[in-house]
Amino acid sequence: MTLACAAFSPYRKLFFLELVSRAKQREEEEAERLTRAKDKFAALLRHLRKIDADTTWEAFLSKYDQEPEYKAVSLRFLVFRYVCVR
Repeated sequence: MTLACAAFSPYRKLFFLELVSRAKQREEEEAERLTRAKDKFAALLRHLRKIDADTTWEAFLSKYDQEPEYKAVSLRFLVFRYVCVR
C-alpha cells in the first residue's frame, strides 16, 4: 500500500458508512410509507358497508379499484396477504 492510498483510506470508510446510513434511512422511510398505505386501505375496508365475507375479489375490484387508498397499497402486498391468509 502506498502512502497516498493509506491517506485516503479513512475517507473511503466514511464515504461507505454514509452510503450505508442513507440506504437504511431510505428503507425505513419506504417501510413507513407502506405501513401508512396499509393502514389507510384497512380503514377503507372497515368503512365499506357493501362488502362482507362473501364478496369476491372481482366484485370488490369492480367497485373500488379507483379508490386512492386501494391504489396506494402495492399489489405485491395484497398478493402476499392473500397467499398468507389461505
